Amino acid sequence: MKYFKPISILAPAAATVFSTALANAQDQTAPSNVLTGPGDVTNLFCGVLNWMFWGLIVLGIAMVLVAAYGYATSSGDPERAGKASKTLLYAVIAIVVGLLAQGVPFIVASFFGVNLKGAC
Repeated sequence: MKYFKPISILAPAAATVFSTALANAQDQTAPSNVLTGPGDVTNLFCGVLNWMFWGLIVLGIAMVLVAAYGYATSSGDPERAGKASKTLLYAVIAIVVGLLAQGVPFIVASFFGVNLKGAC
């Protein structure tokens, strides 16, 4: 019987939260004309690519920190140091690929004489 007491306290609280959220959701109207033209699609695509780029950079930096922690805690164990080395290598490759992917369109456009200031 001791397990029913927390549930009996949490159930009304959860019901209150969900009913309030549902009432607020019913008052909202769906947006109309979210994408009104090709420029909006381009802006949406560029925004998604920008989020993915920064996510890759943050993930790469986090993996560099994980590799550094692996080196610091390897205590001379060659297997753990090798695993940390591979993690560091893959993290650096991810960061370099992300930076190249962000810069290559501008490099290619400069060869063709195209100005990409209005693009992503």
